[in-house]
Amino acid sequence: MNTNKVAKMAAKTPTLDFQVAIEKCELCQEEDAQFYCNDCQEEMCSGCKTAHLRSKASHSHNVVSTKLGKSIRKSRKPIKCTTHSREIIRMYCTSCDEAVCVKFVTDIKHENHKFEELETTLYRYQDEISQNISQTKQQIEELQKSLHTIDVNVKDYTEVSDKTINEINQQRKQMKSDIDKIADDLVHQVTNRKEQDLKLILKEKKDIQKILSEHNEFLQSCEEKLKSIKGFSNIQHHIKNPQSSLPSITHINPLTFVSNNTLELEDMFGQLVDSLETKLTQKMYKHEKDQKKQTKSDDSVSCTSGTTISTDIVSRINPGWCVSAVNDNEAWCDGDRNLVLIDIHGNVKRKIQLNNNVYDIAVTTKGEIFVTGSTNIKKYLQDDSCINIADTEPYETRGLCLTFSTR
Repeated sequence: MNTNKVAKMAAKTPTLDFQVAIEKCELCQEEDAQFYCNDCQEEMCSGCKTAHLRSKASHSHNVVSTKLGKSIRKSRKPIKCTTHSREIIRMYCTSCDEAVCVKFVTDIKHENHKFEELETTLYRYQDEISQNISQTKQQIEELQKSLHTIDVNVKDYTEVSDKTINEINQQRKQMKSDIDKIADDLVHQVTNRKEQDLKLILKEKKDIQKILSEHNEFLQSCEEKLKSIKGFSNIQHHIKNPQSSLPSITHINPLTFVSNNTLELEDMFGQLVDSLETKLTQKMYKHEKDQKKQTKSDDSVSCTSGTTISTDIVSRINPGWCVSAVNDNEAWCDGDRNLVLIDIHGNVKRKIQLNNNVYDIAVTTKGEIFVTGSTNIKKYLQDDSCINIADTEPYETRGLCLTFSTR
């Protein structure tokens, strides 16, 4: 029976008030009573209690101390039946789930119904309620623990989030500082270069102005001599131009800035990951960074880092003098009467056999290869087929220059 039914029953049917507890055991009538059986409503001594609970008929009875039994009985007051005013409610119909007086036992309304003493029902429900109270207290304790855990999680989550925001702001500040340093350095280089170049240009301007002044003076002198026939004989030693050759002008290209648009700022700045993955992500970034450093070292074709690449190429293809880049990672070069496509590590990707030596190579964006050898220029297509472009006999073509059209 559920708690609602217990509440309903308890509200409807308070039970009788009992007499003052008997001091002697009601079973043996010899020993003092120390216990009370709620099911039998009898007081008993310790020995009779043991025998009572060993009996098959009463082994499940609810036996409590006499003090508790008296307290329970005194707390209950009798209630009269609303149908039979002179009767006191003593029974409980388990079929109807209703407390009744003894007259209802024979009433046609409760025919073939099951009855039990009200006291027995109350004690049984009391045990159920006690179990519910115990379970509810345990659940309350678990819920309180859960609330505490949530509070701790909220605190930890807030601390991690605040720390993350702080780290992002620090990264922002650091990157701004680094960018400012890089920009300041570039501006300083341009400024120094500008001062040096302008100094040179102004010096050349001053020299030219001096020469120009000398020429103007000479011109004026000549014009004056022409006006006087008398002075004609004295012009001989002035007829020579004061500056036999004009000064050359140095063409100086100023520094310009090319922004690196290929870099993704989001990748440079960082990304958000689950806090459990932070260490793993940092290890991954470190590994990628080390790989990029190694690749950058391998990809370099500068004079200081090209030894390894040159050694690989020499050992593989015995190259000549001609090299033409296809992209950042591949280049065509001549090697022992062959055109050879190699990567940055010296690996041979493709080879075209030639009938003559190669003087120079040029590669278009479409992958077409122009080759000059002695007195002719040939074009090699993607399928290695060859087209003769021009014959230059009797002249030898030693170099090729490839220009790009915007059309």
